[in-house]
Amino acid sequence: SKNRVEGAPAILRFVHIRKDEEGQAQIGITKPGFQFASLENPILDKADYTNAISEEEADFYLQHISENLAKEYALSISMLKAIENGHTTPNELTRVILDIYPNTKNEEAQAIRSSLTSRLSELGLLTRKRSGLNVSYGLTQTGQETINTNVSKSG
Repeated sequence: SKNRVEGAPAILRFVHIRKDEEGQAQIGITKPGFQFASLENPILDKADYTNAISEEEADFYLQHISENLAKEYALSISMLKAIENGHTTPNELTRVILDIYPNTKNEEAQAIRSSLTSRLSELGLLTRKRSGLNVSYGLTQTGQETINTNVSKSG
């Protein structure tokens, strides 16, 4: 829209959009997009609605963003580390986003936090616990392993 590519497939570089010689938009799948699409998905391939994505898809996604979308990966790791350090409520995690991106408006930080925690949950890295209207987040074993793997890579 408005000469900007939007949407997860394009942002993740799973598709490439360009205009042909006549100005018509064309879309094509990239090699990483094809690799991801080739992985077995529990919903699409097994009609299993327990998880949105498979462990193999989650592993591919994390590897892909660590290699191609460094800011997204760093933000994901920062969020996991914040939860590990006891910042488990939506408001606390929004403050973490604001610390990382100080020029961001609070509403934008809330949207970033909401979408990021949803992705991390679908990836099997964090859990949500509801108590009435309150929500808190915790790390799964895979989330803890992801932090540990990232620490060993960088340290």
